Amino acid sequence: MSEIKHLSYSQINTYRTCGMRYYFRYVLGKKIPPPWTFALGKSCHQGLQYNFQQKITTRKDLPLSQVLDAYDFAFEVQKQQEVDWQDKKPGKVKDIGVKLVSLHHKERCPLIQPVAVEDKVEIPFENVDYHFIAYLDLIDDAQFIVDFKTSQKTPTEDKALISDQLTAYALAYRVKYGMTEAGVRLEYLVNTKEPKIVLLEAERTNEEIDRFLEIVARVAEGIEKEVFVPTSENSIFCNARSCGYYQLCRPNKTVISLAKIQKEVKNA
Repeated sequence: MSEIKHLSYSQINTYRTCGMRYYFRYVLGKKIPPPWTFALGKSCHQGLQYNFQQKITTRKDLPLSQVLDAYDFAFEVQKQQEVDWQDKKPGKVKDIGVKLVSLHHKERCPLIQPVAVEDKVEIPFENVDYHFIAYLDLIDDAQFIVDFKTSQKTPTEDKALISDQLTAYALAYRVKYGMTEAGVRLEYLVNTKEPKIVLLEAERTNEEIDRFLEIVARVAEGIEKEVFVPTSENSIFCNARSCGYYQLCRPNKTVISLAKIQKEVKNA
């Protein structure tokens, strides 16, 4: 049986997207270069975090130049890592982030007063050895849970309503603070022809929280029993461009045994 020390939303989402992707990443521990969109998003996130962290006490935004310095540093760190840039040039990607961070600093930062940033929450469960861990991007003074995202296209209006990630964060907030959040919000930094900020808000019911807890339990059970079901070959996630494990998992577009996969990973 596979041992689980903790579960995060990322792990749960990976398992539900494709059991074999979870197996490669978290059981075998095989990492693949993330796409350029990840490097961009993480760098933008760290730029925003740098400003909001100090704003908790100062209640003032840093000058844009300092926020961009933080973004620049974070991006250069990403460049030194393995990144799948695909057909993008790192310099061009970096310029995208400068525009997005600058726009958010102008339009949104003056309106946000954080009370917590990168708020870590650990949730223990009875009768199991694992716990759930979450990092909340930001909690504002109106008790909204805010999650920042970058995107290359305009998100659909239902993103906040259907986001299991926001449900997980609402659960974490309630456990840590002993009260119900005012709401949940996605703040998208969107790289369209004309960059824009898109805000999507929603609320979470107790029933949605309970449903997510059931998902956590079912995913944990599947992992412990080593049930790693691959996604459909017709899935948008099952191709060489979308999944870095594709050639290991289905080199001939056929299902292969875990024993063979372990051998191929060891020899890779």
